[in-house]
Amino acid sequence: MKLKVIGLLALVLLAIFLVGCTGNQRVIQDASGGHNALLVIAPQNFRDEEYFYTMEALEDAGIHVDTASKTPGVKRGMLGGHALANLGLSNVDIQKYDAIVFIGGSGVPVYYHDKQALELAKEAYQQGKIVGAICLAPGILAYAGILKNKTATIWDNGSGRFIQILKSNGARYVKKNVVVDGRIVTANGTQAAREFGDTIARMILENMTQKV
Repeated sequence: MKLKVIGLLALVLLAIFLVGCTGNQRVIQDASGGHNALLVIAPQNFRDEEYFYTMEALEDAGIHVDTASKTPGVKRGMLGGHALANLGLSNVDIQKYDAIVFIGGSGVPVYYHDKQALELAKEAYQQGKIVGAICLAPGILAYAGILKNKTATIWDNGSGRFIQILKSNGARYVKKNVVVDGRIVTANGTQAAREFGDTIARMILENMTQKV
């Protein structure tokens, strides 16, 4: 009889322990906030630092990062780095993400008139997401029509060509490393990559806090 009682007590204690562990796991998962960001890179010649520094800033803040490109697969950066795009643009579920971020590089202009890329930027903004772009990528936002009457920056190669893309699409260009106008964040190049990533991470966390 005593053995049966001891056995029952052991089972009860084990059940309490398991429930406690499961409960703690759930609390830890909930504490992560379920933050998600999508980085969009060019099919080739994305800018390595802008991608990796931005990803690092987001992940350090506890934000899960996915990478998309025109098609899924391994993509090569301008400096020889490699990134795995686990999504093609046509497979992106915008609702899953708190932020959609376009990374720069010499390959970015391929997206300037790409219907999927422009729709992704436009729909993300319309759905209230944070939309970021660095280096040449603010041109994507300009062609998507979401920089009209917005203050923004872009990389300047000295010719003014890319600045003109912003202006001709209704943006107010300013010569700053990082510019925030509402939910849109733009940056002008590699020297701004860390600040760019930190700014987006902070905005995601602040935005989620406000929702709660």
